[in-house]
Amino acid sequence: MIRSHPTSIDAHFLTMVYSQIYKNEFQSATVIELNYGIWADFIKIQSHGVNIGITGGRLGYLLGSIESNAMAQPAKYWKNLLKDIMIQENLQIITLTWPDNVIACEIFDSFRPVVYDISSIQESFSEKDQTIGKGGNRNEIKRMIRKAKASDYHLEISTNRIELKQWYDDCYTVRMSEIIGERWPYVAFDASLQSGAKLLLCKCDNRIIGGILFLENQSTIEVLAIASSKESQNQGTNYLLTLHLFEYAYHRGLIYFNWQGSSSRVGGVAHFKRQWSTEEHIFLQGSMLRDFSVRQILPVLRQKLPLLSVYPD
Repeated sequence: MIRSHPTSIDAHFLTMVYSQIYKNEFQSATVIELNYGIWADFIKIQSHGVNIGITGGRLGYLLGSIESNAMAQPAKYWKNLLKDIMIQENLQIITLTWPDNVIACEIFDSFRPVVYDISSIQESFSEKDQTIGKGGNRNEIKRMIRKAKASDYHLEISTNRIELKQWYDDCYTVRMSEIIGERWPYVAFDASLQSGAKLLLCKCDNRIIGGILFLENQSTIEVLAIASSKESQNQGTNYLLTLHLFEYAYHRGLIYFNWQGSSSRVGGVAHFKRQWSTEEHIFLQGSMLRDFSVRQILPVLRQKLPLLSVYPD
């Protein structure tokens, strides 16, 4: 099983979600399973006569870090393996995500760093105080939680597709427009829910006013999206949702809370994450090219692959 450190959601899940997003964008987007012992499935996309193999992506899943001594292998081993895969699967480009280390720098033809914000659940959450964070952050969280609890809010975990669509339209889409953020297509969230994701909802008078779409396994919570109506945000809805999810994860013995990356390291979103005792973990997103003549179509691919990285520039 391929895992990223410190996150550890199955790579297969991400592959299925992305294949749903891109199946109508390209001539084909096929899920391929490789049997190399240390690999999992990926998406084989055909565009402009070029075959692209994609694994990893923005959630930080990767080839190299698995629960074995695989990372002890030198960069030459991985580069040769990737070349063999590209030849056997007839790929001109392969793109993936790897921890920021010397091996990655030697493997990729081109790459860029991405930062993921991760909290340690068991170390950060205080069951006694029912809060998280340190110093002023803890006080701010407590203040916003008190504000939210003064309202008639109800929290519940849902896997209902109708409620997912309501949350997507009324909260997520509206919020992304407000912050001019990169919006995931609904098909991605729908595929997520059907593949095992859950939606923590906040309701008021049976109306959905906020929610967190997340994945979990035996060690990790992966936040896919958090969004609330602007009015309810001012009442502390996102704080209430986040604290509830931390508590949920704490009692289930989970270790990591992966917030994913932010488009900016400053501003409201980044500040909100930092309040929850996050630490930065750097990964590299990059590509290998089998034939450098395919560089000419890279600008087109980057436009069609907004959620993934295709390099070099």
